[in-house]
Amino acid sequence: MTTQHYPVYPPLNGTVLLPDLPDFNLQHNAALPAYVYSSMPGFVTEISFLEFGRACHRVAHAVRPNHAGPEGKVVALIANTDTILYQAIVAGMVRAGVVVCTVFTFYTSS
Repeated sequence: MTTQHYPVYPPLNGTVLLPDLPDFNLQHNAALPAYVYSSMPGFVTEISFLEFGRACHRVAHAVRPNHAGPEGKVVALIANTDTILYQAIVAGMVRAGVVVCTVFTFYTSS
């Protein structure tokens, strides 16, 4: 088994669109890290494209199981969570075929 060291980038000819990116990376870059962060000094956590892609699939199925219901329904998302989980939720909702309207609650009027 060979280890992949360099990412495969999606073509820029319009054949891979935003909803297709998690699946593209799942197929071509599964072993590579999608996110790398440190929660404490000396400790690094990596989340691979495989893990991120599977999370997107779980969200898509939870939002719209078996693509039931109308395509393109607008859904507001209000979530107070970390960046990685938020991005997995948004990507999963886009993959499910809904239009995501993100609502940010941390902006104040003052």
